[in-house]
Amino acid sequence: MIHSYDDIGLAHKALEAAELYSKVAPDCPHALHMPSHTFVDLGMWEEAIESNKRSMDAALAYDRNMYKNDSTVGSRDPISEEFAHALSFLSFAQMQLARDEEVKTSLETFIFDKEGKKYAIDDGTVADALASIALRYYIERDDWAPLESFQLMPSYFPWATFPWANLFTSYARTMSYLQRKMLSQANDALHKELNAAWEAWTSSSKFSVTPEDWKAPLVHSLSTLSLSLSLSLSLSLSLSLSLSLSLSLSPLSLFSRSFSFYVSRVFLIQRYYRSF
Repeated sequence: MIHSYDDIGLAHKALEAAELYSKVAPDCPHALHMPSHTFVDLGMWEEAIESNKRSMDAALAYDRNMYKNDSTVGSRDPISEEFAHALSFLSFAQMQLARDEEVKTSLETFIFDKEGKKYAIDDGTVADALASIALRYYIERDDWAPLESFQLMPSYFPWATFPWANLFTSYARTMSYLQRKMLSQANDALHKELNAAWEAWTSSSKFSVTPEDWKAPLVHSLSTLSLSLSLSLSLSLSLSLSLSLSLSLSPLSLFSRSFSFYVSRVFLIQRYYRSF
């Protein structure tokens, strides 16, 4: 029910179910996180924060036990799919309340991790969350200059296994230049972004995952980035038309469908670029 009404205009119909769901399985990370979908849609930021903090605590308790004998993780706290997904929702809710310092602390603790006390599990959802949290921190604060040198972190994470994640980096650089009206650099970055996307798809045989494995996080990532772009540039109508067109291409191959999502986002960047 929560996902069925996971929309700003419909979320109120799922509120009762969301409030009950967290009580059904108080030790289940996903059950604790799920109500925050409704809370976010309704702008219930404090409730969303509490929901995801509880989810992260439950995930960490479970994961510590699950990975206690894993020599790769060792004594470090694992960052699993459930933990990372809840952290992403948590940071978004905190940003809406201008609690930027709390998000910055999360970045330093779980993503930059200079003390080496965390270990991000090799997982597509983890990759998506870690990249989007860091990117969102700068975009929502209109802090464009740091994005010029944006890098995927943590450095030990096998980013090459998830080729779509490179789009976070190229997107960040393109938007950094555009927002500062550095048009020549933006143009160069835009072309590099297209080339990076083409390389990611056409060389997928290099990676240990198949295209089907990274289809879902790819589409989610591009949709998330497109939404960020729409909010930044007030191009909601164009975004909706572009994504609708992309969704209508379902009979085509995975490459065509996924690449159409990517191109629709680049089209919006190009339109903004030409507006200067």
